[in-house]
Amino acid sequence: MEAQIDGKHSLLPVGTLLFHGTYRVVRHLASGGFGNTYEAVDTQLGDSVAIKEFFPKQLCGRSSEGGTVTLLSTDCGELFTQLRTKFKKEATRIRKLNHPHIVRVLAYFEEQGTAFYAMDFLRGESLSARMKRTGRPLTETEVRRYLPQVLSALKEMHAKELWHLDLKPGNIMINERDEAVLIDFGASKQLRTEEGVSVSTSLSCAYTPGYAPLELVDQNLEKFGPWTDLYSLGATLYNLLTGVRPLSPSHLIQGEQLAFSPSVSTAMQQLITWLMQPVMTKRPQSVSEVEAWLAEASGAVADTPLNNEEHYPQPETMRPESVSTECVGMPDQVTIPKDRGTTLPGGTPVVEKEEANAGKSVPAAPKKSSNQWKWLLGIAVAIAVITGVTVNRCTAGGGSSAENTEGDSLATDSVVATIVVPDNCPEVIKKLAENMVRVEGGTFTMGATAEQGSDADNDEKPAHQVTLSTYYIGKYEVTQAEWQAVMGTNPSEFKGDNLPVERVNWDDCQEFIRKLNELTGKQFRLPTEAEWEYAARGGNKSNRTKYAGGSDIDNVAWYGEDSNSPTHSVGQKRANELGLYDMTGNVWEWCQDWFGYYSSASQTNPRGPATGDCCVLRGGSWCMDARCCRLSFRSYGDPGLGGDHCGLRLALLSLQ
Repeated sequence: MEAQIDGKHSLLPVGTLLFHGTYRVVRHLASGGFGNTYEAVDTQLGDSVAIKEFFPKQLCGRSSEGGTVTLLSTDCGELFTQLRTKFKKEATRIRKLNHPHIVRVLAYFEEQGTAFYAMDFLRGESLSARMKRTGRPLTETEVRRYLPQVLSALKEMHAKELWHLDLKPGNIMINERDEAVLIDFGASKQLRTEEGVSVSTSLSCAYTPGYAPLELVDQNLEKFGPWTDLYSLGATLYNLLTGVRPLSPSHLIQGEQLAFSPSVSTAMQQLITWLMQPVMTKRPQSVSEVEAWLAEASGAVADTPLNNEEHYPQPETMRPESVSTECVGMPDQVTIPKDRGTTLPGGTPVVEKEEANAGKSVPAAPKKSSNQWKWLLGIAVAIAVITGVTVNRCTAGGGSSAENTEGDSLATDSVVATIVVPDNCPEVIKKLAENMVRVEGGTFTMGATAEQGSDADNDEKPAHQVTLSTYYIGKYEVTQAEWQAVMGTNPSEFKGDNLPVERVNWDDCQEFIRKLNELTGKQFRLPTEAEWEYAARGGNKSNRTKYAGGSDIDNVAWYGEDSNSPTHSVGQKRANELGLYDMTGNVWEWCQDWFGYYSSASQTNPRGPATGDCCVLRGGSWCMDARCCRLSFRSYGDPGLGGDHCGLRLALLSLQ
């Protein structure tokens, strides 16, 4: 039989009988990358139901005879089975939720080579569809009508330790009784059973840019909780009341403010800003906390927009907390400056825009980037995060044969070290040792130098003189093959031997280096932040460019606007003056230092602060805007956390 990827055979024909004749398909409602949804009628009772069909289009098609689902290749069988199991878990989780504001699952069944579940058929429209139909945002009166219903539904879910993880206007249906009903639990996670046993093992889950907090963007399962859905609720309220896509948490960290129309009351602005705190410990920690605050604030009605020079009026039960300087999440975190801005419920300060960079961390897409979130959404679909299962694949990459531009002429003949390692070392480790590049010591200006221009942030200042001794640094970022040879595992999201290893935190890197040194008898380590920047600038051969290897980022880096996929094989773009590759883009690179602010004093072989909460990351990555990939741009993250954009490069002080 011929399997059809799309076209008329990708859908069940109208009139198809399912579940032993119980349901008859009436019409097609919607389709996504992993399933189709139909309206059907119960042949015995006459009630309408919605039928969701498991149909991952990249893995299967439908035969032209009888509508049976067939695999496109026998190689797809294992993955198809894994995803179908996840689909069943989705149905099982929803089935356990018996709540008037959560869509009900009526039955699960498998036939026609795939799986289905039947749900209540909701007559109405989603809130996103309503805004599209009316051409306007919702009024605050409308939002206040639905908010308690959504909170009640979330409370029921959270009581069972089930998180929705994709709350947004499109997933809130308004039924014929004008009631809100949560739908689409394809991204949901249940982390424990009632007996406390962990049941969710998937490393990936769906998110919609703008509605996802940092812990969801970083796919940090251990950090998920009620606060994760509550952030999305805040973003949803913002969109419903303004019609504007919410800012990403990275933008909020960098000091951008949510813009409200005058029709949104101060109390509602206060609530949304509290819910959308990028640092999860600064958000409400439970639905009950939000309900309690709403009850206290119910008598305060304000028509004026929020004034960032004033303090929010707080319900008396909410006591101010001390300002935390801990780094929570990776790497999009900041230390909030003390004694600035307004106060949110729970005592959380709002950072004023001019102070935003004083404690800034990662890199978000700056305002000038118009394509990053579109591209990230495409990646989210491409790696199948909607199913919660990672599809392993090898990215071949396609190198750039960029021509030199004026002022960017490079001397790329690396002075490669002669490092002898034991004969019993794997070949890939021998090659790693052969690719350590000598960096002659010298003095340079570190930080916000002239070529960084107006893009430079406060934590890149003041520019200051640094003198370094000679050292060695990796010609390439550490690859997955090298990590596998030392650690015996590969944590990376995007698989490929010659791709840079990612999803490694600072602590992981220290363990890798410890084992590598035992294997080789050498003293590899992470570069200091000063060593990293000096090498990226080209050492004493520097042409004073904006990025590592040139001032045209497209020639030298895989980054958010040209990557076309996540990570790429190392060494494909143009090298810098020392013959070092990918020091701009591909993956963030951990440095040895704790993060600290610069001094104007000259330094020799600086090692950063003696202690700290967060470690330095440098170089930008495949998902970052060009501004965040500059030579002097600084980021930092919790040493115990790492994402699919974080890797490393090795350094070595001596060949002995």
